[in-house]
Amino acid sequence: MFTMDLTDQERGVLLELLQNCLSDLKTEILRSEGHDYKEYLKARRAVLMRLYNELLAQANVPAM
Repeated sequence: MFTMDLTDQERGVLLELLQNCLSDLKTEILRSEGHDYKEYLKARRAVLMRLYNELLAQANVPAM
């Protein structure tokens, strides 16, 4: 397990970056035609969502 101590500002920046990536992935998944590539993107989105929700939990903010 990897742990990292973040300031509130650092956590906020990471949350914002993850939100942007998740939004971009959603669009890319909808536009992609290849099944394998689409599944790859969905798996990547799942990892980013876990990271996003874990950061939110540490900040005591409701999850997406």
